[in-house]
Amino acid sequence: MCVGTHDDPGYISLMITVLLSLMTGSQLIVFRAFQGIGGGAIITMVLIIVSDIVSLKDRGKYQGINEGVIALSNGLGPILGGIFAEYTTWRWAFWINLPLSGIAIVVGVFLLPLKGVHGDMRSKLFKIDYVGSLLTIVSSILLLLGLNWGGVTYPWSSAAVIVPLCLGVFVLVIFLIWEAKFAALPIMPVHIFRNKTVAGVYIATLMNGMTFFSILYYVPQFLQLVRGSTPVTSSLLLLPFLAPIAVVVFLAGQYVSRSGHYRYLIIFGYGVWSIAQGLQSTIDQHSSVGKIVGTLLMGGLASGFTFQTSLLAAQAAVPRHEMAVVTGVRNFVRLFGSTIALAICASIVNNTLRSSIQPLGFSSAQISALLNNPTIINDPTKFSLSADEKAVIIAGYTKGFHSVFYLTVACTVIAFIASVFMIEQLELNRADDKELKRQTKEALMRKKMAKRGEKDVEACQSPVSEVQNDEKADSEVLGAVSAPELKKDGQ
Repeated sequence: MCVGTHDDPGYISLMITVLLSLMTGSQLIVFRAFQGIGGGAIITMVLIIVSDIVSLKDRGKYQGINEGVIALSNGLGPILGGIFAEYTTWRWAFWINLPLSGIAIVVGVFLLPLKGVHGDMRSKLFKIDYVGSLLTIVSSILLLLGLNWGGVTYPWSSAAVIVPLCLGVFVLVIFLIWEAKFAALPIMPVHIFRNKTVAGVYIATLMNGMTFFSILYYVPQFLQLVRGSTPVTSSLLLLPFLAPIAVVVFLAGQYVSRSGHYRYLIIFGYGVWSIAQGLQSTIDQHSSVGKIVGTLLMGGLASGFTFQTSLLAAQAAVPRHEMAVVTGVRNFVRLFGSTIALAICASIVNNTLRSSIQPLGFSSAQISALLNNPTIINDPTKFSLSADEKAVIIAGYTKGFHSVFYLTVACTVIAFIASVFMIEQLELNRADDKELKRQTKEALMRKKMAKRGEKDVEACQSPVSEVQNDEKADSEVLGAVSAPELKKDGQ
């Protein structure tokens, strides 16, 4: 490229222009899409790996640890984002992923054991449901476009809003037909929705995603726009909601692993969370910090009972070979709920604000600037407002945020109803747990013996195969592994 352009400075200028033009919003969207693909796969695969190597009875404590780590990350993320926005540049929100991802890759390569899988990669790639994946993406994009444009960019009655929504629903129907009739290995098997517990978990999870991410996104906005808090302060005030989740999901996981009971935890969590969201809908510009913190703390404690317990309920309701699919669909439902909720909430807030400020006589350009960057109301250099005009705008935002909080109340109530009437308490112990545990111990023993150069592995396998109970298996395996070690040390 350099050889072909060095003789003509005009070519060089054109090349620089092309390269610089890549730094656009479109580039950001495309790269964020790649980031979303990777992030979504990581979240799902972590849960599938835990489900694959840990029995259903013991899974609660490990998934509780995982959910606790996620909750801590959700708490630290907004704080770091607030610090970046206030003191550095928003680009650090992306740069920080480089060292963190590098650490995760190293840990995964060296500490995550690989399990042998039958079949070749080519045959497995052919089994992937590419058509179903494409239909899901197209349907989601069309629905989100309609919801985002409605009442903000275009009127709700315009073709630009109605057509994407109708097409999105149509493609969704085609997707369901494809999954039910034609997909060889469907990404969302329709028959799992016939299971009452699984369907109940998915309904509750959809509502969970809508509520959780609405709080995560709109509570800081409420604090900044209505109360005038800084990005860092608003992020810190979100900690009373996020920090308790890390503790509760861990304790709930330990309780489920010991008792085997999860249903009442789910019902209790959504019941109290509904009350917390009802209280949250009453906060306004003049509410004390104590009231805001109290409602968020109550919601965080309650929601912690609903995360990994609901996943256990879904996994307990299906055969072992369907656990990965059920887990993946559950994560998809939660993330889809969050995406839909953010689009709906943005439409609610923007439309409410637009109707509230109409009497002020702002121009279309001023209204667009206000909707695209709400924080300018606190910056006189960018948007000059009188005290009365600012009061009207804050009242409009308060009304819009209250509508968002009302939506979260409805979501948590629906989740509570689904939990009461659809989610059943099922046995977590399975008949083949001991046999699978025995096979795992055998495999680990073989691997250890192979590393030590032992050839007669069969002699060490026979004591294990005769084990009749789990406690004896532990001692036999340890003895079989330690005996060669002692012999080698003695030599």
